[in-house]
Amino acid sequence: MTRMRSRELPAEVESLLPTFPADAKGVATRAASGKTINALAPSLTRTQGTQTGAHDELGWFEHVAQLQAIKRTQVPEDLTGALAFLASDDAAFMTGQTIAVDGGAVRA
Repeated sequence: MTRMRSRELPAEVESLLPTFPADAKGVATRAASGKTINALAPSLTRTQGTQTGAHDELGWFEHVAQLQAIKRTQVPEDLTGALAFLASDDAAFMTGQTIAVDGGAVRA
């Protein structure tokens, strides 16, 4: 119980934990090697792979667009600016961040 309160794990449990958490902050923390690790969080994006099947048949594109501040379906080109920024020297001192490129679906 003392170990649990102090958030210590026995050595054998530590080895069972995943090496890289699924979020940009966790990966950047574990990979503290001077490399930048960031992520994009897009909305439902209309691509060749998503425009056939349930997304289109159930009207998800239209539904998601109505939940966003920008009332249209996202296309891959909407992500290129943010991606180019993260790949540029302008983002050289940024790490562990997730940029929401979702038409305003995530609002505080």
